[in-house]
Amino acid sequence: MLSHGNIHISQIRVEQLRHLAHHHGLTPTSIIDRAIRNEWSAAGLGPSLPPFEIFGDVDLENDKAPMVSLITDGITPVLMTPAQASAVADGLRKLISREHTHFVVPAHYCEFKAGFVGERRGRGYILRIADNTSRDFKALSIPLSSTVAEDLAAAFDAAADQALAVAPAAAQ
Repeated sequence: MLSHGNIHISQIRVEQLRHLAHHHGLTPTSIIDRAIRNEWSAAGLGPSLPPFEIFGDVDLENDKAPMVSLITDGITPVLMTPAQASAVADGLRKLISREHTHFVVPAHYCEFKAGFVGERRGRGYILRIADNTSRDFKALSIPLSSTVAEDLAAAFDAAADQALAVAPAAAQ
């Protein structure tokens, strides 16, 4: 399950962090968020966002149709079409750009049904993933910073592209 954590740093670093945040017109959390994102990229760790696993593939039981899977703690894996994955990515980007304050994307794939609801909350965002593939309706609420939302949007788009790339031309 996703949660906030505490990190202990020296008081000198706390003051440096506050000065950096003020200098850049950001929050201290945003400075840390950006530093992690930059270091992650510099290390060549790719677009992964633990604990999310988002990937594109083909459905071997459904005429090799392209599909995108989202696996994370707390819910049943969510299956969706590449178009639905791209719609989630677009919804996240519209929240970040302040074009929208809310989006809803149903994710229906064969008998699997789920949905995504994104909202702007204060300086950040909330992504809710609703899974009703079983009798027990489950929803996961995930707080996102703007850079994590951007990275998540990129991961959904990359998975959609991956699914389309591996699918036979006839299934597309």
